[in-house]
Amino acid sequence: MTESAEIYGQHLAEFQKTAYVKGMDEYQKLHRQSIEDPEGFWAQQAEKYLSWEKKWDQVLDYDFTEARISWFSGGVLNASYNCLDRHMDTIADKIAYYWEGDNPEDTKAVT
Repeated sequence: MTESAEIYGQHLAEFQKTAYVKGMDEYQKLHRQSIEDPEGFWAQQAEKYLSWEKKWDQVLDYDFTEARISWFSGGVLNASYNCLDRHMDTIADKIAYYWEGDNPEDTKAVT
């Protein structure tokens, strides 16, 4: 093992504790699911990782001849809520985003 590989690999054990995909085997399984059943795969991901105000009527509708693709039609979600608000119970005290004004010295860390 090269020195750079050893240095790079030092963080992997800690990272794997919090990573969604813990290794290549799990990645390949998820990838295979996404190819074999894209609608089922993405429906599962959407239910697991997003909060919906109204669940979708159809996961995927497409017509390549008409160059039309629609994901999660009929579904309603609030992007701001999904990015920030729904995490308030678990990570409210962590920094949500860094704001920088026109003057780079004008900054805020928002929790």
